[in-house]
Amino acid sequence: MKSKFFFIATIFTVFFFVILIGCNSEHDAEVDVRGKLIILQAYGNAGAGSPAGASHSFVELYNISDEAINLNGISLYYANGTESTAVTEDEPWKRIALSGTIPAKGSFLILGVEHSILSSTRYIISGDYGDINDNNLSLNRRGFKVAIIKSTEQLTVQNPFDTDGNGTKVSGYIDMVGTANEYQVRDSIFGFETAPARNSASEAVRRRDLIDTDDNSEDFVAARYASSGTGSFTNEMLELRRPRNSSVGAWNPFAEPVISNPSGVDYSPLILSEISGEYKYVEIYNSGAVDIPLEGVRLQRNDGPANGGSEWVGTAADVIPAGAYRLITFNSYDLPVGWTDEVVTLGAANSGISDQQTLKVAIVDPEGNSISVFMRGEAPWGNTSGVERNREQSYSRMPDGTWAYADPTPCSANGEKVSDIVNPGYSAQ
Repeated sequence: MKSKFFFIATIFTVFFFVILIGCNSEHDAEVDVRGKLIILQAYGNAGAGSPAGASHSFVELYNISDEAINLNGISLYYANGTESTAVTEDEPWKRIALSGTIPAKGSFLILGVEHSILSSTRYIISGDYGDINDNNLSLNRRGFKVAIIKSTEQLTVQNPFDTDGNGTKVSGYIDMVGTANEYQVRDSIFGFETAPARNSASEAVRRRDLIDTDDNSEDFVAARYASSGTGSFTNEMLELRRPRNSSVGAWNPFAEPVISNPSGVDYSPLILSEISGEYKYVEIYNSGAVDIPLEGVRLQRNDGPANGGSEWVGTAADVIPAGAYRLITFNSYDLPVGWTDEVVTLGAANSGISDQQTLKVAIVDPEGNSISVFMRGEAPWGNTSGVERNREQSYSRMPDGTWAYADPTPCSANGEKVSDIVNPGYSAQ
């Protein structure tokens, strides 16, 4: 009898242990996603004026593991920072309950509200493209924080990554990014991993790679969706870096563009050298040691005809010899009084050009990549408000790569700096 009882007890113990292991395995599969589920990128455009980057606020998650992850019970928490340094906390946290599945090596997109003004916005997202589309999600261009946590409770701590200054995380913590445009100078944010990343209306914060060091300032870099400015995505790179939803399935978020240059031409020596709104020309200089054929190369004013600007397109007959200057002319082109040096023109852009408007001029290679860019002021291009005019000098590139006003020297080396370009200033690349 005793032996029979012992046998039954043993069977019951083994059965209970198997059930317990099974339950724990299922539980672990649900909650042990830290290091597997990450915030890939986040973007905020809330604020005055058309955002130069994207049409909607968004947060893109990525599953770096080899198995799909069930998102039920996980929440996206978000809050905006403040354009002030005289505050001690951020706006209250809001929560979006996640649901569904994020595929292995795939993304999950939470798409927020569309900005009300899109006149200067480059990347337009369809309003129903998100896995979750929530018009309450509005992230500020000056700073915000987003966190993914295995919880459905209200979040009250300022920084779930470090609740007490000793590195204690809230229960269920998975990942977080905090951002500020000018941290502790003009903007405040109180939630981040170690230090905040930098964001703007032109740029999302996007992971550098899939290695998470728990330092937002190191792990995230600027993803410049705007069409202009240092580091702006080419059209090809924009396609590779734009946010994806879960229907895309597995993909590589850090794929590099395939270099396609059948001609093998190196266009990098082509630089903008001088721009004259008074005499109506743009000067291109070949700074290299070999002649450069210009077939398919474009000289674009204000982002080209598709965006209300204009352009000149090179033909098979167009070449710039090594060390030579060439002009692209515009309506009412003329030469400075008394100019006698030889001038060689490539052709006309068939539009006006003015030094009393905000202006963007770019040399673009046949693949659509910007080679050399000059911008005075900011988009929208062609705006005359507040633009100070100088009818005596041209915008001229100096030997150190900076730009300044200098006397016009078409098809010749630029003269010495006369004055700075101000009201508004310029940027160049």
